[in-house]
Amino acid sequence: MKIATCNLRYQNPWDGANGFEFRFPYIIERIQKERPDVIGFQEMLPEMAEKIKAALPEYNILGHGREEDLTGEQTAVGFLHSRFDLVQMRSFWLSETPDVPGSRYEGQSPCPRTCTYLTLYAPKERTFVRVYNTHLDHSGSEARARGLRQILCEMRREDEKKSIPALLMGDFNAEPQSPEMECLKGNSFLTDQTERAGGTFHQFGTKNPPSKIDYIFATSQWQQQKEAVLWKEDSGIWLSDHFPVCVELSLK
Repeated sequence: MKIATCNLRYQNPWDGANGFEFRFPYIIERIQKERPDVIGFQEMLPEMAEKIKAALPEYNILGHGREEDLTGEQTAVGFLHSRFDLVQMRSFWLSETPDVPGSRYEGQSPCPRTCTYLTLYAPKERTFVRVYNTHLDHSGSEARARGLRQILCEMRREDEKKSIPALLMGDFNAEPQSPEMECLKGNSFLTDQTERAGGTFHQFGTKNPPSKIDYIFATSQWQQQKEAVLWKEDSGIWLSDHFPVCVELSLK
Protein backbone atom coordinates (compact mmCIF):
# COMPACT_ATOMS: atom_id res chain seq x y z
CA MET A 1 0.00 0.00 0.00
CA LYS A 2 1.19 3.49 -0.80
CA ILE A 3 0.55 5.94 2.05
CA ALA A 4 1.00 9.72 1.83
CA THR A 5 0.58 12.81 3.99
CA CYS A 6 0.18 16.27 2.51
CA ASN A 7 -0.08 19.65 4.21
CA LEU A 8 -1.77 21.64 1.44
CA ARG A 9 -1.08 25.15 2.82
CA TYR A 10 -4.45 26.84 3.28
CA GLN A 11 -5.82 29.17 0.61
CA ASN A 12 -4.17 32.48 1.49
CA PRO A 13 -4.37 35.55 -0.80
CA TRP A 14 -1.05 36.81 0.60
CA ASP A 15 0.80 33.85 -0.94
CA GLY A 16 0.83 35.54 -4.37
CA ALA A 17 2.31 33.25 -7.01
CA ASN A 18 2.32 30.43 -4.43
CA GLY A 19 -1.43 30.73 -3.92
CA PHE A 20 -3.48 27.55 -3.88
CA GLU A 21 -5.24 28.41 -7.14
CA PHE A 22 -1.87 28.24 -8.94
CA ARG A 23 -0.65 25.12 -7.13
CA PHE A 24 -3.93 23.19 -7.35
CA PRO A 25 -3.47 21.65 -10.86
CA TYR A 26 -0.01 20.38 -9.92
CA ILE A 27 -1.24 18.90 -6.64
CA ILE A 28 -3.93 16.97 -8.50
CA GLU A 29 -1.51 15.88 -11.23
CA ARG A 30 0.94 14.56 -8.63
CA ILE A 31 -1.68 12.64 -6.67
CA GLN A 32 -2.99 11.07 -9.88
CA LYS A 33 0.55 10.16 -10.92
CA GLU A 34 1.55 8.68 -7.55
CA ARG A 35 -1.89 7.23 -6.82
CA PRO A 36 -1.50 6.65 -3.06
CA ASP A 37 -3.96 4.19 -1.57
CA VAL A 38 -4.43 6.47 1.44
CA ILE A 39 -3.59 10.16 1.78
CA GLY A 40 -3.96 12.45 4.78
CA PHE A 41 -4.52 16.15 4.12
CA GLN A 42 -3.93 19.06 6.49
CA GLU A 43 -5.00 22.71 6.13
CA MET A 44 -7.82 21.79 3.75
CA LEU A 45 -10.45 24.53 3.82
CA PRO A 46 -14.02 23.72 2.66
CA GLU A 47 -13.62 25.42 -0.72
CA MET A 48 -10.34 23.56 -1.25
CA ALA A 49 -12.01 20.27 -0.30
CA GLU A 50 -14.76 20.87 -2.83
CA LYS A 51 -12.29 21.40 -5.67
CA ILE A 52 -10.06 18.47 -4.71
CA LYS A 53 -12.99 16.06 -4.37
CA ALA A 54 -14.30 17.07 -7.79
CA ALA A 55 -10.87 16.57 -9.35
CA LEU A 56 -10.23 13.18 -7.70
CA PRO A 57 -13.43 11.15 -8.17
CA GLU A 58 -11.50 7.91 -7.62
CA TYR A 59 -11.03 8.90 -3.97
CA ASN A 60 -13.40 9.14 -1.06
CA ILE A 61 -12.20 12.17 0.93
CA LEU A 62 -13.70 12.48 4.40
CA GLY A 63 -13.35 15.14 7.06
CA HIS A 64 -14.90 18.30 8.45
CA GLY A 65 -13.74 21.65 9.79
CA ARG A 66 -12.16 22.17 13.19
CA GLU A 67 -14.24 25.17 14.29
CA GLU A 68 -17.28 25.08 16.54
CA ASP A 69 -19.62 25.18 13.51
CA LEU A 70 -17.49 22.55 11.69
CA THR A 71 -16.07 25.12 9.24
CA GLY A 72 -12.38 25.91 8.86
CA GLU A 73 -9.44 23.63 8.22
CA GLN A 74 -9.91 19.88 7.96
CA THR A 75 -7.61 16.94 8.66
CA ALA A 76 -9.32 14.99 5.91
CA VAL A 77 -8.38 11.46 4.85
CA GLY A 78 -8.69 10.26 1.28
CA PHE A 79 -8.69 6.63 0.15
CA LEU A 80 -9.18 4.84 -3.16
CA HIS A 81 -12.74 3.53 -3.12
CA SER A 82 -11.65 0.70 -5.42
CA ARG A 83 -9.19 -0.41 -2.73
CA PHE A 84 -11.11 0.00 0.52
CA ASP A 85 -14.57 -0.07 2.03
CA LEU A 86 -15.35 2.47 4.74
CA VAL A 87 -16.32 0.88 8.06
CA GLN A 88 -16.18 3.83 10.44
CA MET A 89 -15.28 7.53 10.56
CA ARG A 90 -14.78 9.72 13.60
CA SER A 91 -13.27 13.15 14.18
CA PHE A 92 -12.34 14.33 17.64
CA TRP A 93 -10.85 17.52 19.04
CA LEU A 94 -7.50 17.57 20.79
CA SER A 95 -8.77 18.78 24.13
CA GLU A 96 -10.09 17.58 27.46
CA THR A 97 -13.53 17.46 25.81
CA PRO A 98 -12.79 15.70 22.49
CA ASP A 99 -16.42 15.49 21.40
CA VAL A 100 -17.07 19.22 21.87
CA PRO A 101 -16.60 21.02 18.52
CA GLY A 102 -14.04 23.80 18.62
CA SER A 103 -12.61 22.80 22.02
CA ARG A 104 -8.92 23.34 22.79
CA TYR A 105 -6.35 22.72 25.50
CA GLU A 106 -5.59 25.56 27.86
CA GLY A 107 -2.51 27.45 26.66
CA GLN A 108 -3.06 26.41 23.06
CA SER A 109 -3.15 28.83 20.14
CA PRO A 110 -6.60 30.14 19.10
CA CYS A 111 -6.75 27.35 16.51
CA PRO A 112 -8.67 24.21 17.53
CA ARG A 113 -6.96 20.99 16.51
CA THR A 114 -8.54 17.74 15.40
CA CYS A 115 -7.75 14.15 14.52
CA THR A 116 -9.72 12.35 11.82
CA TYR A 117 -9.92 8.60 12.30
CA LEU A 118 -11.13 6.03 9.75
CA THR A 119 -11.49 2.27 9.91
CA LEU A 120 -11.20 0.78 6.44
CA TYR A 121 -11.59 -2.74 5.12
CA ALA A 122 -9.20 -3.94 2.39
CA PRO A 123 -10.92 -6.83 0.55
CA LYS A 124 -7.73 -7.82 -1.27
CA GLU A 125 -5.84 -8.42 1.98
CA ARG A 126 -9.00 -9.37 3.90
CA THR A 127 -8.03 -7.07 6.71
CA PHE A 128 -9.14 -3.94 8.51
CA VAL A 129 -6.90 -0.86 8.75
CA ARG A 130 -7.15 2.14 11.07
CA VAL A 131 -5.96 5.54 9.81
CA TYR A 132 -5.40 8.57 12.05
CA ASN A 133 -4.58 11.97 10.54
CA THR A 134 -3.82 15.07 12.59
CA HIS A 135 -2.32 18.57 12.61
CA LEU A 136 -0.83 19.53 15.96
CA ASP A 137 -0.73 23.08 17.32
CA HIS A 138 1.72 25.44 15.64
CA SER A 139 2.68 27.53 18.70
CA GLY A 140 2.22 25.54 21.93
CA SER A 141 4.74 22.81 22.73
CA GLU A 142 2.68 21.58 25.69
CA ALA A 143 -0.49 21.58 23.58
CA ARG A 144 1.31 19.45 20.98
CA ALA A 145 2.50 17.06 23.66
CA ARG A 146 -0.97 16.72 25.18
CA GLY A 147 -2.59 16.30 21.78
CA LEU A 148 -0.13 13.61 20.74
CA ARG A 149 -0.55 11.72 24.00
CA GLN A 150 -4.32 11.95 23.59
CA ILE A 151 -4.14 10.42 20.11
CA LEU A 152 -1.84 7.64 21.33
CA CYS A 153 -4.26 6.85 24.17
CA GLU A 154 -7.11 6.70 21.66
CA MET A 155 -5.10 4.40 19.39
CA ARG A 156 -4.17 2.06 22.24
CA ARG A 157 -7.77 1.99 23.50
CA GLU A 158 -9.00 0.95 20.04
CA ASP A 159 -6.17 -1.57 19.73
CA GLU A 160 -7.18 -3.19 23.00
CA LYS A 161 -10.70 -3.70 21.64
CA LYS A 162 -9.38 -5.26 18.44
CA SER A 163 -5.75 -5.23 17.33
CA ILE A 164 -5.56 -4.37 13.64
CA PRO A 165 -2.92 -2.55 11.53
CA ALA A 166 -2.94 1.19 12.19
CA LEU A 167 -1.33 4.33 10.77
CA LEU A 168 -0.77 7.75 12.31
CA MET A 169 0.14 10.58 9.97
CA GLY A 170 0.13 14.33 9.73
CA ASP A 171 1.86 17.61 10.42
CA PHE A 172 3.09 17.46 14.01
CA ASN A 173 4.73 20.92 13.95
CA ALA A 174 7.61 19.33 15.88
CA GLU A 175 11.00 18.03 14.81
CA PRO A 176 12.08 14.52 15.89
CA GLN A 177 14.25 15.78 18.78
CA SER A 178 11.48 18.01 20.20
CA PRO A 179 10.31 17.24 23.78
CA GLU A 180 6.75 16.62 22.62
CA MET A 181 7.98 13.71 20.48
CA GLU A 182 9.39 11.87 23.52
CA CYS A 183 6.24 9.78 23.90
CA LEU A 184 7.02 8.19 20.51
CA LYS A 185 10.67 7.38 21.18
CA GLY A 186 11.49 3.78 22.07
CA ASN A 187 7.84 3.03 21.41
CA SER A 188 7.20 -0.53 20.23
CA PHE A 189 3.63 0.34 19.27
CA LEU A 190 4.49 2.83 16.50
CA THR A 191 7.53 3.23 14.22
CA ASP A 192 8.37 6.30 12.14
CA GLN A 193 8.26 5.20 8.51
CA THR A 194 9.57 8.59 7.32
CA GLU A 195 12.67 8.68 9.53
CA ARG A 196 15.16 9.04 6.66
CA ALA A 197 13.01 11.10 4.31
CA GLY A 198 14.55 14.45 5.24
CA GLY A 199 13.07 17.85 6.04
CA THR A 200 9.53 18.60 4.92
CA PHE A 201 8.67 22.21 5.84
CA HIS A 202 10.51 24.52 3.42
CA GLN A 203 8.26 27.62 3.48
CA PHE A 204 8.10 27.81 -0.32
CA GLY A 205 11.83 27.30 -0.63
CA THR A 206 12.89 30.01 1.83
CA LYS A 207 13.74 27.68 4.73
CA ASN A 208 17.03 25.93 4.20
CA PRO A 209 17.41 23.28 5.40
CA PRO A 210 13.74 22.34 5.69
CA SER A 211 12.42 21.11 9.04
CA LYS A 212 11.16 17.55 9.43
CA ILE A 213 7.71 18.02 10.95
CA ASP A 214 5.54 15.72 8.78
CA TYR A 215 5.33 12.03 9.66
CA ILE A 216 3.81 8.65 8.90
CA PHE A 217 3.94 6.18 11.82
CA ALA A 218 2.85 2.54 11.56
CA THR A 219 2.11 -0.25 13.99
CA SER A 220 4.15 -3.47 14.05
CA GLN A 221 1.84 -5.27 11.58
CA TRP A 222 3.33 -3.15 8.78
CA GLN A 223 6.58 -3.69 6.92
CA GLN A 224 8.25 -1.01 4.83
CA GLN A 225 8.68 -2.01 1.18
CA LYS A 226 10.23 1.22 -0.13
CA GLU A 227 11.75 4.06 1.84
CA ALA A 228 9.71 7.22 2.25
CA VAL A 229 10.18 9.88 -0.42
CA LEU A 230 9.34 13.57 -0.62
CA TRP A 231 7.15 14.80 -3.46
CA LYS A 232 9.26 17.69 -4.70
CA GLU A 233 8.21 20.06 -7.45
CA ASP A 234 9.02 18.92 -10.98
CA SER A 235 7.46 21.85 -12.81
CA GLY A 236 9.00 24.85 -11.07
CA ILE A 237 5.77 25.25 -9.08
CA TRP A 238 5.70 24.37 -5.37
CA LEU A 239 3.01 21.87 -4.40
CA SER A 240 2.85 23.47 -0.95
CA ASP A 241 5.08 25.07 1.69
CA HIS A 242 5.65 21.46 2.86
CA PHE A 243 6.93 18.55 0.81
CA PRO A 244 4.29 15.81 0.87
CA VAL A 245 5.73 12.51 2.12
CA CYS A 246 4.92 9.07 0.72
CA VAL A 247 5.95 5.56 1.76
CA GLU A 248 5.13 2.07 0.50
CA LEU A 249 4.18 -0.49 3.14
CA SER A 250 2.91 -4.04 3.15
CA LEU A 251 1.23 -6.13 5.82
CA LYS A 252 3.38 -8.83 7.43
